[in-house]
Amino acid sequence: AQLDVRELGIQFGCVRLIPFVQRGLTL
Repeated sequence: AQLDVRELGIQFGCVRLIPFVQRGLTL
């Protein structure tokens, strides 16, 4: 199975952004 760098980047980016978005919504 080939690793799709773009897909991995998107998933990693989403994981990194979720806490950021939650923080923004909390404020």
